[in-house]
Amino acid sequence: MSESLAKAVRLSAAKLARAHADTQAKLIRAQVENLQKQLTTGNQPATPAIADHDKYLQQQSALESTTERLKLMREQLTGALNEFTLEIRSLANAQPLIPGIAKLTQAFDTFRAAVKDEPDSKGDLIKHRDQLVTWFDSTISSVEAAVVEWKPTLDKHQAEYEEQKNALQGKQSVLDSIENLNAQLRTASQQLDAATIEETNLRDADKQLDELRKDRVVLQTDLHTLVGKQVATIKDASSGLARGKLSQTPDFTEAHEAVRKVLDLPMIRENRIDALVSSVLKAADVATQWKTLQDELIALVKWKEGAPTEKGVPPATPLIHVALEDGFMEKLRERISADRVATALQAILRPRVEIFQLRDGAEIEFRKASQGEQAATLLNILMNQSNGPLIIDQPEEDLDNRIINDIIRTIRKTKAERQLILATHNANIAVNGDSENVVEMVLGERKAFGAIDEPDVRDAITKTMEGGKDAFELRRKKYNF
Repeated sequence: MSESLAKAVRLSAAKLARAHADTQAKLIRAQVENLQKQLTTGNQPATPAIADHDKYLQQQSALESTTERLKLMREQLTGALNEFTLEIRSLANAQPLIPGIAKLTQAFDTFRAAVKDEPDSKGDLIKHRDQLVTWFDSTISSVEAAVVEWKPTLDKHQAEYEEQKNALQGKQSVLDSIENLNAQLRTASQQLDAATIEETNLRDADKQLDELRKDRVVLQTDLHTLVGKQVATIKDASSGLARGKLSQTPDFTEAHEAVRKVLDLPMIRENRIDALVSSVLKAADVATQWKTLQDELIALVKWKEGAPTEKGVPPATPLIHVALEDGFMEKLRERISADRVATALQAILRPRVEIFQLRDGAEIEFRKASQGEQAATLLNILMNQSNGPLIIDQPEEDLDNRIINDIIRTIRKTKAERQLILATHNANIAVNGDSENVVEMVLGERKAFGAIDEPDVRDAITKTMEGGKDAFELRRKKYNF
């Protein structure tokens, strides 16, 4: 996303630079034409040496740049092809490892044949490399020969230009102005060419960025759908203790933090950031409003990173402007960057789940339920999953025995589907939960272990969990069972 945004910003800058350079070139040409009219004598236009002087200068500049660029391309091409040759030779080295497979042997023989480099026998890749290098050498020599042939023509023109220039008494300042403007025109033309090339290379940048943003929306939708399906299972997973639903308003935490980073401006207060976030969250369609805010940020960073110094009127950003007064808007235009905007583009509007505890037919916000109710719900959800062994330390904490009995029913159902390991001091869990293997731990060492009907295990449960047989009997008598 960051890379695509950076390319889109560069494309915008290239378009602005091309338009700016084109406008500058047209204005300069008009000025040159007006000045050249001042060089006429009577009804006679300026002599060819004066009128065509800039063409000669452009030709000389073109020859110099062409030679330099050809030499650079030859160097880059030779280096790249030599690197490819070495890499292909390395790929084919000691291959194939398994002999006897015809197609495998043929494939690597083709590699070796392509990079074969012997005086009397060269591979196809080496031949093509040599042909390309030869073409560049020949072309460079041809251009250099043209420069030699061109030089006397340029020298002759320069002499005629100086002679006629001196003959134009009182118009030296006009000639100087034309020379300066022509130099500016050459610069503008170079900028125009560079911007056009950049725009061509990045022509798909906006489309790629839009596609990435659409893909992110699809992924967010899929995430909401997946979470919605999971939320629908909470009631069954909690053994009817809780119910869940997917909120219509997404979790804006990540996006809120991204907005805070984008609006990291001197002296700005948190309430302004909150106001911008609030304007998104209060919209009828939060996702669409969030996209609108992103669009404004993209437009702003494209304008700010635009190539020309005279950027003109900044783009309209009504959603941002509601939260920021003119002073802060000016600071934002100065400080906004592609990195900051990328943070906002990468922020995900995650689904927000609301869970309600079910108590005697009534619904209570899960966070307002008692610790015991919350623990019972979470324990049931954990145990009703079928994802391998589950280890729970003292599940009876915060639970009364009535709720523990509900948990025990889940334990008895779940233990047939997955392995449960529970550390507990509650006899009901160990006994009524039909534990298949009870282990007594004393100071980190295993003592009695085995099924409940093992004498040592039964004694350990009676002493540790029931407080001994006498205590158990005393409670039975007091309950009058």
